[in-house]
Amino acid sequence: LVSSGLAVPYAIPPNLRYTDLFREAFARARSSGSGLWGKARGRLFTPAQVWAELPSLAGRFINIRFKVDSISSSRTRYTLRPDKGYTTLIIHKSDTGQFGSIEDLVGRTLIVTGKVTPGFNGPEVILSDPAQILSLH
Repeated sequence: LVSSGLAVPYAIPPNLRYTDLFREAFARARSSGSGLWGKARGRLFTPAQVWAELPSLAGRFINIRFKVDSISSSRTRYTLRPDKGYTTLIIHKSDTGQFGSIEDLVGRTLIVTGKVTPGFNGPEVILSDPAQILSLH
C-alpha cells in the first residue's frame, strides 16, 4: 500500500524492523505521484484555507505550508499551532523519536503532506513519519 501511494508509513516501537523499507517506498510513491500523492501535488494550502474548506478536504491528502507559532503538549501528543488559521499538526508522543526535537520547530515554516481529519477544535493533520515534512525553513 505504501509503495502504491495509498498509505503512509507508521512504525510502532519496538517493531521497527522494516521502517527504512517503508520510508523508501513512501519517498518513491510521493516523488512519482503515485496514488494519493498525485492528488496532493496540485495545490499548496495554508492553515486558514484548510479551515475554510474543511467540508471538502476532510479525508483527503494535501500539502500545507505551515508556520509553527506554538506547540502544546498533552499526555499523548504534541499539537503544533500555526501563526494564522485553525488547522493543527499532530505528532503523537510515541512517534517523537523519529522527529528529533519538536520544540525546535517553533518559528519554522514547514511544507507537509498528510490526510486532513476533522478534530474537536478544527482540522488536524497527523504527522506519523518525518518523510511527511517535504521542506523545513
